[in-house]
Amino acid sequence: MQLTSYEAYALWIGRALAEADGPVKKADLAEQLDVDEGYVQQVLIFLMEAGLVASKRGNYGGYMLAKDPKKITALALIDNARGTPAFATKDGDAKGLNLARTWMRKQMEAVLGKMSILDVPLELRALRRG
Repeated sequence: MQLTSYEAYALWIGRALAEADGPVKKADLAEQLDVDEGYVQQVLIFLMEAGLVASKRGNYGGYMLAKDPKKITALALIDNARGTPAFATKDGDAKGLNLARTWMRKQMEAVLGKMSILDVPLELRALRRG
């Protein structure tokens, strides 16, 4: 299985927000995670639409988790990183391809669907830097 960059960013952002003491500014997330601020913004929008992240305006504003981090799964972040669930079947694709997607989806649900974002290691972001 390969994660898209958006899915990886969603895991990193979710984990960073879970560790934060309060709202985190988008620019600070981008710097902390060593990714482009535009990508962070796009992922935050999808995560906010899914009800996983909230924002607060003002000088002391920023982004925070909208739920208890223990109740947000790694799969929820991956599924909402681009607004489309990972390994969703697609109309018009070959039956074998969709069977493979269905199988992979079940495997993901069995593992990542039970894993809180607190179980996602912060060290994942270091892998990007090589």
